[in-house]
Amino acid sequence: MSWFSIWESVRSAGIVSFVLLSISVIGGIFSSLLPKNQMNARLQMFHQISGWFGFWFAVLHMALLFFDEYVGYTWTELIIPFASTHEKLWLGLGTTALWGLAVVLISSDLLKILKRKWWKRIHFLTIPVYLFSLLHGLFLGTDTLSPSIVSLYVLSGTLFLVALILRLRVALWGKANRGGLRVRKRTT
Repeated sequence: MSWFSIWESVRSAGIVSFVLLSISVIGGIFSSLLPKNQMNARLQMFHQISGWFGFWFAVLHMALLFFDEYVGYTWTELIIPFASTHEKLWLGLGTTALWGLAVVLISSDLLKILKRKWWKRIHFLTIPVYLFSLLHGLFLGTDTLSPSIVSLYVLSGTLFLVALILRLRVALWGKANRGGLRVRKRTT
């Protein structure tokens, strides 16, 4: 099968997974800032679909690494975080992100069973999941020196940071207003 390269497939699945995870996480944060309407419902659906597809591409990325002969990972090294002797930290962060994403996605599918408070707490795992994925790609990815991949990481990281800051501002603003604090309007 000279047309099929395991290594190219590993890299491609990892990049596609990161792009879909970025879309899901950033879209989910922005969705929480928007009013509940039909457009937001579509964004929520896109958020969920891209999250699941990102997860399955990450599983493919991991599974293909088993067949790559360059490092020769075992299933134990791929499935158990920080079990690898090769690039223990960076591979471990990627594996941890994969398991964290699985927990978030499953909890979302069980939203009707879980109390919303618990679902929300579990959903905060998306922050370390995203950050661990970004670090995994930056420090273990073989394409990190490519200008297009660096641009992808910078764009994704910037959008994530902007979305997170906006979301935190809204959350803090809401707490301040619920606590009886009044924010004065500036007068000029």
